[in-house]
Amino acid sequence: MKKLIYFLAVLGLWLGLNSCGGSGGSGNALDSYLDKTFANNGVYSSKIFGLEGNIKNLKIDKNGKIVIVGSAKNSSGDDDLKVARLNSDGSLDSSFGVNGVFTYDSGNDDSANSLAFDSNGKIVVVGVTDNGNNEDALVLRLNSNGTLDNSFFVSGVYKYDGVKDDEAFDVAIDSSDNIYIAASFDVSPNGPTGVKVFKISGNTFNDNFYGFGTSKNSAAYGIVLHNSNIYFAGYGDEDYLYAYKIFSNGNADNNFGNSPSGGKFYLNNAEGYSITIDNNGKILVAGYDTNSNDIVIVRLNSDGNLDSSFANNGKYVYDFNGNDDFASYIKCDSSGKIYFLALSVDSNGNSTARVVRLNSNGKLDTSFANNGYYVFNKNKINKANGLAIDNNGKIVVGLSSGDNTYEKIEVYRINP
Repeated sequence: MKKLIYFLAVLGLWLGLNSCGGSGGSGNALDSYLDKTFANNGVYSSKIFGLEGNIKNLKIDKNGKIVIVGSAKNSSGDDDLKVARLNSDGSLDSSFGVNGVFTYDSGNDDSANSLAFDSNGKIVVVGVTDNGNNEDALVLRLNSNGTLDNSFFVSGVYKYDGVKDDEAFDVAIDSSDNIYIAASFDVSPNGPTGVKVFKISGNTFNDNFYGFGTSKNSAAYGIVLHNSNIYFAGYGDEDYLYAYKIFSNGNADNNFGNSPSGGKFYLNNAEGYSITIDNNGKILVAGYDTNSNDIVIVRLNSDGNLDSSFANNGKYVYDFNGNDDFASYIKCDSSGKIYFLALSVDSNGNSTARVVRLNSNGKLDTSFANNGYYVFNKNKINKANGLAIDNNGKIVVGLSSGDNTYEKIEVYRINP
């Protein structure tokens, strides 16, 4: 159930996506923008996760190493949670886990959706696990060497089992190592889904920190921290994109946003998949306009209202050649440039993935790559998940590729 409502947020469409590169590049003109010092001419490509391996997200640690999370099938046909780490040069870090990969297998299906790093370099991974009857939200903490941190709950693992199905989608960690998790839960055994923000302090799990549920499906897909406040984004009541602001005590900021009841910004006929905050404290949410089937990005001032100086009165909407278009994994670099990962699907089901760069005013930055876009041109890309900016401003993107089993994990590093 959660996987159904999440399929857009992770761009998990079972389609062939066009992407650049593979090992050594594809001869595409855009290959010149790849960072040739990374991996094999700018692309790391390997079957490290195994059968039906797929990537769900990636992030860069304080040492410049790239940590990738996702899942793969085991010999019993179940999904195992996978975490891998690359060195900053794009080589597999053999000091992590077992030959560069950590595997978690509960005996049923397990998968990771996102990750974050604490002040000690430990890695908190969130996702979902099947307990045999329903799905539980899953939280693991790994030591920096890719082994389970046995000081964290029971042998490094915590599972949240609510009314029925639960899933953790994103995670953020504050300077005191408090962990905040964006999740969904079943309001009743027959649905619908509601929203929860979990908080973990030490080994205390607070499932009542913040949440809501109505008569229609809602979900929380992205979470970020800023000035001790928590912001999260998703979609509500199957009808609107939202961004919430809550304080560290779990109360909503009732002066934030455009909702009459306070605490949130909302945009009707849209869905939100990712949230970030720029150096000026402005909030960006990327997603999908359900009326036009186009990309939508909003930028909010710190008070939660649309920033009229951005794009068209605070809202950027883009249609790639009449296709259905989705945006996820939005990030800002230190200069204020805005990057997002986009997927376009035409009427024949053919798909194209691209990284897009906007100037800080919300206009397309045509100086980047090919008139503002880096287009991935390769057959058999099944998922495009994960976008990060390293300390040198280089763009790191994760893809899953292959035939019906889409086994390869691919990581691209693109010059800005």
